[in-house]
Amino acid sequence: MKKILLLLTLTLSLTAFSQIGETKEIEKYTLIGKTTNPYKWITLEYRDEETASGEIKRRHKLSFKNLEYPNINDSATLFFWATPEELDYLFNTFMEMCNVGKDVTKVLDLGEATLYLNGLYKSFDLRVKQDGEPIKHTWLNKGQVKKVFKRKK
Repeated sequence: MKKILLLLTLTLSLTAFSQIGETKEIEKYTLIGKTTNPYKWITLEYRDEETASGEIKRRHKLSFKNLEYPNINDSATLFFWATPEELDYLFNTFMEMCNVGKDVTKVLDLGEATLYLNGLYKSFDLRVKQDGEPIKHTWLNKGQVKKVFKRKK
């Protein structure tokens, strides 16, 4: 009984002196689409933000993690502003890259990152270069592109 009281007293005294810091609001994004398999996951999300001029713009977040090699952290998160038309262009470019051969490469600037799209057989390799970080990579096929962009087309 003495041990229980001593433990209870010690626990209460430690929690009485603990401090709670100021919390920050977590940025909440709305999921557009995602694809997962044992080798990777890819998500596309958005949130509406008000700019300094007072207009509402849509900020997107494209994230992926390559799980092919468990000892290597091969993940990236890209933030970019895009209108629905610009997002359609990105979707169409990704879909187009699924239909080209191995010798076709496209380079796109997306936000503060550069995307290198390399055609493969019915899919494409996506390499992402961001300032100060090693190149990250994943790959997508048509079905995965449609899931990420939540399109049936």
